[in-house]
Amino acid sequence: MNALPNSKYDISVVIPTYNAQATISEALHSVLEQSYEVSEIIVVDDGSTDGTIDLVQTFGPKVRLIEGLHGGPSASRNTGLQHVNGNWVAFLDDDDVWHREKIERQLRVLESAPDLDLIATNWTRGELAEDIEPTSSFAQIHYFAILALNRFQTSTVVARTSALLESRPFQSELDGVEDWAFWLHFAEEHTLGVLEQPLVRYRDSPDGVSKDLRRFYRTMRTMLAEVAAEARIDPVLLEELRVWHQLRLALAFSLDHDLLATATALNDLRTSGSLRALLPATQRYFLPFLLERYRKRRRT
Repeated sequence: MNALPNSKYDISVVIPTYNAQATISEALHSVLEQSYEVSEIIVVDDGSTDGTIDLVQTFGPKVRLIEGLHGGPSASRNTGLQHVNGNWVAFLDDDDVWHREKIERQLRVLESAPDLDLIATNWTRGELAEDIEPTSSFAQIHYFAILALNRFQTSTVVARTSALLESRPFQSELDGVEDWAFWLHFAEEHTLGVLEQPLVRYRDSPDGVSKDLRRFYRTMRTMLAEVAAEARIDPVLLEELRVWHQLRLALAFSLDHDLLATATALNDLRTSGSLRALLPATQRYFLPFLLERYRKRRRT
């Protein structure tokens, strides 16, 4: 591969962390061992009470620690963004791990598509393959597709600093879907793409915000109400998407054996006046979703 112009891409990495003593070292090593050297790593601690801070302080001058009060992941990411010096920002959660060539491969996409303001990658819950076919092929993702399903797992994202700072901050009141809401708002004015290669290992943390399905459901409904108020898309299509998200959350609650939350989600659907959208939402979104889940299970 030809060398990339380092001076053109100064990468700042923002890592929010909270009580991540068991995982933060592996996350940081995966950044420091990148084939394309990042300019700085900003770790924003959210009031850890274990050994996280002491561990981070052993990593040397490239890793800058910012200590703060317990404000959640949105507040930590916003704080990190206010301290970056690079012209591009990569996000990483404290329990996730990057493939060694993640940043380099994303920058090669940016070389071929300089109008992009954000490039994400695919991700896996399994081990990362060492040898992944090199490619700069990517799919451009628009507002409606993000509203239908969040394609941007935060640890996969590299985005233009100026575009991030122009956008609305991560919203603490939406913690649980704060990243989904941010990318959706970001897509209103900017160009986004996904490199369809699994370059991040995502780990389910038992204490992670994303595992709190009830919070996710509550803040998702708030986000969708905001989208409806903005009136950016046809209300019939929005109603179908709202029903689709109700159905998939009802399924998630059921699989989590949370019968009360399952009943709540289904009752919310029944009382919302959206039943006319049930059939098209099931055909267009829910059944294809179930089919894809089945295929993935067959492959593993």
